[in-house]
Amino acid sequence: MTAILTITAAIVIAVSLSDTIAIGCLIGGSLMIGNLYVLNLIGRAVLAIARDYGGATSVGMAAMPLKMFLVIGIVYVIISSGRVDVPGFIVGILTQFAAIFIETWRVSKRGGATPPEGQRA
Repeated sequence: MTAILTITAAIVIAVSLSDTIAIGCLIGGSLMIGNLYVLNLIGRAVLAIARDYGGATSVGMAAMPLKMFLVIGIVYVIISSGRVDVPGFIVGILTQFAAIFIETWRVSKRGGATPPEGQRA
């Protein structure tokens, strides 16, 4: 959903505003897609380590904050370079939040993972 929203926003921005802002949007959205992918990998690794060792480890507990510091560093480098349009970049980042709200709404409309009344999970 994030990729669809990012591409759609970039096309709308390119047509209505400018290509520079659209490129910033694509960069921001790509960063969020990469962030979620790495978050998925780290989450799976932390769960696997916890399963093998019978609980959370210090490496597993430190992995998420370290990933966040890495993302903050990447955002800092991108913005401080001055080569990316900051409003477009922010719009690209916000596509992730929009995708979260859309997916949450879609799941709530179809009933989510709760079993029908009278049935057990």
